[in-house]
This record gives sequence, C-alpha cells and structure tokens, in this order.
Amino acid sequence: MASPSKKARVDIPAPGELQGFVHNIRKVAVKVIFLQTSSEVVSAFGATLEKKECWIADDAGKIRLLLYDDVIPRVSVDHSYEFRYISTHSQGGLHLTPRSTTVQEIPAIEVPEAFSYSEAPAEVIFRSKGLVSGIELRERRTCSHCRQTQTAFDRKSLNHRCQSFHLLQKTASFSAKVSGTVVLTCGSADVHLTLTMTVLSEFLECNQLCHLLQDVESIEEYLLNTPQFFIEHNEANRVTSMTLGTEVASLKCSASLPLETPRGQPSTKRMECCKRQYCCRFC
Repeated sequence: MASPSKKARVDIPAPGELQGFVHNIRKVAVKVIFLQTSSEVVSAFGATLEKKECWIADDAGKIRLLLYDDVIPRVSVDHSYEFRYISTHSQGGLHLTPRSTTVQEIPAIEVPEAFSYSEAPAEVIFRSKGLVSGIELRERRTCSHCRQTQTAFDRKSLNHRCQSFHLLQKTASFSAKVSGTVVLTCGSADVHLTLTMTVLSEFLECNQLCHLLQDVESIEEYLLNTPQFFIEHNEANRVTSMTLGTEVASLKCSASLPLETPRGQPSTKRMECCKRQYCCRFC
C-alpha cells in the first residue's frame, strides 16, 4: 500500500522484506472492504482475546487486518477508518495485528474496483431455534487504561491495582470480557456453540440487561432459564447473533437450509420456500 499522504497513508513492506521483524505503524487511513461474520476466541499476546478478521484497502492496495476485543464492534464493512498504533508481521502471511490500536471513523475513502473484494471465502450462516440446556461462561477483566488482562482479580473487592499499569482503581472500572460455550437443544439435537463477548454484549444491550455483566453466574442463570432463543452461527458453530424466541416467533418455515452470507454483509438471502429472510435449520 503506497503513501501519497504522510498524514493518512503508510508504506507497508512487501512480505519478503519483513524477515520476521515487527514493523510498528503509527497511523493508517483505509476503507474496510470485508468483515468476517463471526469472531473467535484465541490466545494472543499472552492473553485470551476475541479476534475477527477483516480486509482493508486504500487507492494503492489491500491487506488483511486482525481486530481484537474492543475494536471489533467499532468497525463496519464499507466504512472508512483511521487506525492508530498497529503493527505488521509475516506469520501466516502479511497482515496487521492491533494490540493497543485505536480506531476513529473518517470520511469515505474511494478504492479501485479491483480492491473492492477480499480472498476470504463467504461464510454459510445457520439459524437454530431452541433452549439453552447447558452453559459455561468464562470471565476476564481488563484495565481501562492499558487494556491488559488481569490474571488475579477479585470482583468482590472494592479496589484493584492493575498488574501492568500499577494504578489502583475502582474494581467496577475494569472491563468485563465474557465468553464461553452454550449448548442449544433443538428438539432431540444438541448444538454446542461458542459465544463471544461481542455477540453477548449486543444481546444484553438490546434487552437492557447490561448490568448482568458484573456477575457471570447471573448471565448463565438468565440464559439457562429463558424459554427459547434464535441463534445464528456458522459451520464452525461460532455464534454470530442471538435473539429471544419471542422477538422472531413469526418467522416459521419447514425448510432446513443454510443462509449464504455475502462477503462482509449480514445474512439477507430470502429462501424460495417461504420468501422470508430466515429459515429455521431444525423446525
């Protein structure tokens, strides 16, 4: 990717020039041309993080970008952003990996038609209806100043000192990151699904339940005792969205067909069987 403007663009070395060294980049302005539908939980930078892949481009080229944790819900496909404090490395191909990255939306950047798509395959998204029959959620807390995960944290304590920043803070000021496994029972079938913080926080916010994030057991009990959910997930059983069953109870169909997701776009394909946007995989 070339650098016509020192303020917004940056030269990224070719893969052969990296030779395993990390290149720190202070600022880059790009357009998001692809955003993976699902995210996953991975081990990176010495912590457990939520990761989602996207592709970015400017008028000189395109490149893969990995988003982590708080950056994920702030990025949308076909929007333009200025990313600050990112780095490159050659492991598994050239890509950018934000750790302490900040992101700010900027006016639209035009990119050539040749860069308007990525090499990433489209995901197939399924919609499952059922009740949660088992759940295991794991919580970690991160410092609001340095974003480092706290390996030892007592949420019942009034204050906590960040293990990296060494700043004593109110315990409630540390961000809760919750992820885990949900068993969704659909008739006689059980589907084991991976639930990420991004999906869970969107669900809690839509249902005015954000206060539950202060107590993981309360989230587990709520999900376990709710009669029905509609959950969208990919072939790897990673959840992309979840809603209460009553919110979409009118969407009924006898078909058992997946939804093909266009590159970086929400599931909007209408099936011929019922002319509706979604078809239940099991009913």
